[in-house]
Amino acid sequence: MSDLLFFPMSMPDEMLHSRITRYHFLSGNRTAAETFRDLFGSAPFSVGILPKQIEVLATRLPGDTESNLDDLISTNTMFPAYRPFLGLGQGVENAPTGSSISGVARIPRREAAVHGKAKLCYTCVQQDLLETGYAYWHRSHHLPGVSVCWRHGESLMHACPKCSHPFFRKLRLLPNPTDPCICGWSALDPATGKQGTVLEKTFAEFAYELLQRNLPPMSCETLAASYVRQCRKRGFIHGKFVGTAKLFDSIRSKYGDEALSRMDKAYEAGRRQKLS
Repeated sequence: MSDLLFFPMSMPDEMLHSRITRYHFLSGNRTAAETFRDLFGSAPFSVGILPKQIEVLATRLPGDTESNLDDLISTNTMFPAYRPFLGLGQGVENAPTGSSISGVARIPRREAAVHGKAKLCYTCVQQDLLETGYAYWHRSHHLPGVSVCWRHGESLMHACPKCSHPFFRKLRLLPNPTDPCICGWSALDPATGKQGTVLEKTFAEFAYELLQRNLPPMSCETLAASYVRQCRKRGFIHGKFVGTAKLFDSIRSKYGDEALSRMDKAYEAGRRQKLS
């Protein structure tokens, strides 16, 4: 029998940290510690790509634990964007989605460290409130390199535009997107969000689509064959081999160093080895 009396149903494209925050407000809990104890049986912790203790929450929800775990991972975490590229562990090929949770250990540490911001689309706040009755935090806004909303093309905010107070604070719950900032600014105030570039929106749409597809894990051999096939199709060849230097130059020319640095911390740090 479930230990929880309720847990709010997920909104479309909602991140788990957002559901936890909505549970906090709906439950009437006074502190984050009470909420994390209810859901995870632990003190507050950082809710990253795949939160630790997520299995505890799956156990406490009504229904089958494995199904709950699959649903939480595929619907509310960013892990599905990484899963296809992490390779296959022994016995994973035929395992349920949730059973591959150990794959998170293979995500580069720099990726897990980039989620130190809570990003908000001004228009999404108002539109979500009208369409669902709740404003919430979207997981597709938080993938590395995503700087605009895939739906509205609007530049994402990670702090109050009036006083620069950050939305995200370590080991704290996220704020309610409709609550005013301490300075008085509100996402419900009439305003027009700044539009990003076409390239930024195209990348955001790709990231959103990748999350929705929820692709299964793939073997390294399958991934490598796919990469080689696509490189040859696009003319990135060097004799009998893939022309990785040509591919690198093409990517850099299209996106630029600034965008690539946002997507990958290793690139930002100057680790840009070019292979021929």
